[in-house]
Amino acid sequence: MSGKQHLGHQLIKCLEEILEKNLENEKFGVNELAKEIGFSRSQLHRKLQNISGQSTSQFIREFRLRKALIMLQNDEVTSSEIAYRVGFNSPTYFNTSFKDYFGFTPGETKYKTTEELDFNNLVKPTTHRPSPKKKVYALVLTGILVVVLGFSGVKLINKGKEVPGKEVVPNQNVLDYPKKTIAVLPFKSLSNLEENEFFAEGMRQDILDNLSKIDELVVRSQQSVAQLLDQKLSNKELVEKLDVDYLVGGSVQRIDNRVKIRVHLTDTRQDVQMWSQDFDREYADVFILESEISRLIATELHLLISPLNMERFEKIPTDNLEAFNYYNKARFYWCDFSEGGFELIETYLNKSIQLDPDFALGYSGLAEIYLWKSWPTPSYDELVKGKQYAMKAVEIDPDLSEPHRVLGWYYLNYGWDWEKVEEEFERSLELNPNNYETYCMYAQYVFYTLGDFDKARDLLDSAKRIYPNSFYANVLSSELYLQLEDFDNALEDATMAELVVPRDLWSYWVKFKIYAAMGKEEEAIKMLEEGWSLYPEFKSNIPPMRQAFENNGVNGVFQWINDSDINNSDSESFQLNAYWVAEKFASMGENEKALDWLETALEEQNADMFKTKYHACFSKLRKEPRFLHILEKLGLGDYEPLKT
Repeated sequence: MSGKQHLGHQLIKCLEEILEKNLENEKFGVNELAKEIGFSRSQLHRKLQNISGQSTSQFIREFRLRKALIMLQNDEVTSSEIAYRVGFNSPTYFNTSFKDYFGFTPGETKYKTTEELDFNNLVKPTTHRPSPKKKVYALVLTGILVVVLGFSGVKLINKGKEVPGKEVVPNQNVLDYPKKTIAVLPFKSLSNLEENEFFAEGMRQDILDNLSKIDELVVRSQQSVAQLLDQKLSNKELVEKLDVDYLVGGSVQRIDNRVKIRVHLTDTRQDVQMWSQDFDREYADVFILESEISRLIATELHLLISPLNMERFEKIPTDNLEAFNYYNKARFYWCDFSEGGFELIETYLNKSIQLDPDFALGYSGLAEIYLWKSWPTPSYDELVKGKQYAMKAVEIDPDLSEPHRVLGWYYLNYGWDWEKVEEEFERSLELNPNNYETYCMYAQYVFYTLGDFDKARDLLDSAKRIYPNSFYANVLSSELYLQLEDFDNALEDATMAELVVPRDLWSYWVKFKIYAAMGKEEEAIKMLEEGWSLYPEFKSNIPPMRQAFENNGVNGVFQWINDSDINNSDSESFQLNAYWVAEKFASMGENEKALDWLETALEEQNADMFKTKYHACFSKLRKEPRFLHILEKLGLGDYEPLKT
């Protein structure tokens, strides 16, 4: 046995000894095992993957099952009692897991010969599910991401980072891909009243939010489901595209002070409805009802709901149902982040907190509105209000994931407090391990601020599991690949983003940069022409941009864009971001101009400054005293090798 094999054997032995001591403790899981052995979650996961090809959760489950088999061989007690002895909280789930692993039920053990029960001869089915099909369709942009290409062709939305000098351990969904996946379809409104439609969608989202807090589930995002529903697919096609184990659906009707709801749970692999129930309650009990429905779904799926999560399920967000109604209306229009959409959402949210000054969800929504409606250059007043509202939401209810995500985004883009960035994003994922937007934001921080591509990739992969056809996750992934000059993968993800949202210009801009970096300048220019031709107001940019290209290639285009940005900076409809100007000057090799504009961006506290350290376009500046001084002002410290 080699030294490496010996160390691996010793690690497995230590882990098994720890599990043996905690065998009956159903709550002894990945976190507890990692803590006992003295590793982080990610370290333990990677070591087990290298040694045995298993995830940590799989290792724990299979150890418990092997112990159960020994007990059954000895005919100690009933299989139900053994289930509890080896840490399963449900005999039904134990029986299913046992059969999946060994190929026979616990009750059949006594009929097996000693040779048949030899661990080495038992067939253990793989627990790895095939990846979803990589086919994407043209869909309407949903979610909070609206990317508008300004006069310069670059008004982009970006998110995420990490803390210098500290190891970032991705949330458990990054490391232990849960076995069960689920999607919650919109509940059908059995009334033509608009108010009932708001209520039905609010009910669905609250149940989705509850399920998202369960670690053993991957919950498809609301936006992911909305994309597919827009395609008018058949039920069979919808199930295939969602690629989930279970679907939740139902219908809702509110009549005066009564609420009638029918909820059903479908096993998509077996194509059977495994549970259905009708509810008829007073409207005043809506929060209790949502908690009950979430708990019943989890029970049917044999999922363990921790006492803390149960407490979160049962928490009543507001005693003022009218305030909740206004919040539901704001949430209903959340995808419309046009200027009018912002105003409508803000109006509803303000009404919600006027009716209930202690309504945390209302403050959390307003925090996001103030930080996004004038992005990338919000006013000082908007920044102050955005931060204050997010902190107010956390003060009222520290167990909400969203305000922690918003605070992480604030500290990343404007506060430049890297320790708080990590703290807030980690807290957001702890409270909701299915918050795909947090994964996306966090991934940017991890790469651009810490230079850790591997962890950024893990985070984005988690985002894609939750929202497989996410425009945001794919375009961010493309940009990360571009930073490493992995052009094939960069083009693939940018193309996927373009297919998802054909009229969003961010993907065209990224493809322009990819082709330019590849030296395919004509293809690069075609990307800008194709994107700008989609909008009448941008078509006039094409002839002068083409002329600039004919005169001086891609560098001429960068210069023309920068000149246009700078010359139109006084326009009320235009927002100049000095950081973006610096990026283009650096790409042209105009180092002194790039440094001038970076210093301006630092002074003006521009969004995206967090990307300065490890962005590839600044690689030739990394020994310049002025550049290093900028990093020092940002609190980003010295360079370490890029981790790939």
